[in-house]
Amino acid sequence: MHDDYVTMKNGQIWEIRCKGCGTPIKTMLADDQPSETEKINGRTIVRERLYLAALSNYKEVLITFEDGSKHVTPMCADCAVKMQTDKKLVQSVYEADVKQWKSEGQKINKRDEKRKAAKVDRIASVIGV
Repeated sequence: MHDDYVTMKNGQIWEIRCKGCGTPIKTMLADDQPSETEKINGRTIVRERLYLAALSNYKEVLITFEDGSKHVTPMCADCAVKMQTDKKLVQSVYEADVKQWKSEGQKINKRDEKRKAAKVDRIASVIGV
């Protein structure tokens, strides 16, 4: 289990890694649009536009809890499949998400903090909720 799965730079998400194995699943990439060049104090500055891109192994996992509530979390394709048969991993992944939210200063209500995972409902490239 990898608890430290988000890399921040200058207050922005730079990389997201799988909570199961630590493999990068999203990272900043240069946009295909032309870069901007500017001269400042005799120096040439090249600005590239970056975006947080999902890599080919990126999957979203829909977790259903014992109380019927649901949660979507990102994982790599391999760990997403493992979660279908490993209830302890599903619970650990959710607990890592709660820990991350708290580290970002989000307030988590007690009900959400204590939820118990029941099963993985679905794995997909993108899950619209």
